[in-house]
Amino acid sequence: MIIFVKNQSIINYIDNMFLKSNVIRLSAVAVFFFIFFSTSSIHAQNGDEASRRSGEFFVGGNLGLQFGTVTLVDISPMVGYFLTENWNIGVGGTYKYYRYKLLDSEYKSTYYGGRAFSQLFLKSGKVQLLNYMFLHGEYEYLNLRFNANESDAFDDTTVESYFGGVGYRAPLSSKVAFSMLLLYNFNDSANSPYENPVIRVGVSVRL
Repeated sequence: MIIFVKNQSIINYIDNMFLKSNVIRLSAVAVFFFIFFSTSSIHAQNGDEASRRSGEFFVGGNLGLQFGTVTLVDISPMVGYFLTENWNIGVGGTYKYYRYKLLDSEYKSTYYGGRAFSQLFLKSGKVQLLNYMFLHGEYEYLNLRFNANESDAFDDTTVESYFGGVGYRAPLSSKVAFSMLLLYNFNDSANSPYENPVIRVGVSVRL
């Protein structure tokens, strides 16, 4: 996240928010691994098999909402296609809206754009858990519109992100799957809406 301010009291307030966000991110990583080991052990015990087919489309994405002092709207739909049983490619859209009410000031920023990604699933006949894990690579291009220095005037710029990491896909049914991704943004610029590590949770549906 990025806020464009010069007021020192506001900056101190933001610093406290970021300290709390670091704790939240560490907690999120812990939850990620907890869910991973919990669900993966269940699949291993049941002997479930990864349900993926070459030539198949899937849709999904993630949705985030938060209201209060900090308002956040995050809508990120995507569509993908399995080139093989273990390799897919896809594209998606990204829309993020932030609004910060700090003291008597209000700061807004809007991100919108697109992304392209590819996922390569691991495959193992001995370790069942690996069949649900995948490597994830992604490029995202976002337009950023924000009001700077407590002004009503808006500035525009662009943000590029290069993500790499791992994911885990847990089938919920024959068509629906729950996905968790643990990513790192290799272009973590000052204007980026992300803070490393980047954690995503979403749902996908096979068509």
